Amino acid sequence: MKKLTYLLVLITFLGLSSCGGSEVCNCIDLALEYSKESKTANGDLGKLKELDDRFKEDRTKCMNLGKGKTDAELKEMDKEAEKCPSYKELMRLR
Repeated sequence: MKKLTYLLVLITFLGLSSCGGSEVCNCIDLALEYSKESKTANGDLGKLKELDDRFKEDRTKCMNLGKGKTDAELKEMDKEAEKCPSYKELMRLR
């Protein structure tokens, strides 16, 4: 559950991509992209704001994935996230 909580917090700053795949994996992919880009921003607030603005439009979609879900559904989402190709790399950046 801690992993899912971390992912949902991280996903707050992300949106869904328009490419195929599950919504959970799209959010994981974008979380990875955001993490990499925010790391290269080196704390530059202007770059971080620009990054947040770029992902802002779809950020709510990722956050809403977990809204209204039961604990069992959230656990299933966590399992799905762990199967996403970019999940392991995202966890390494954590």
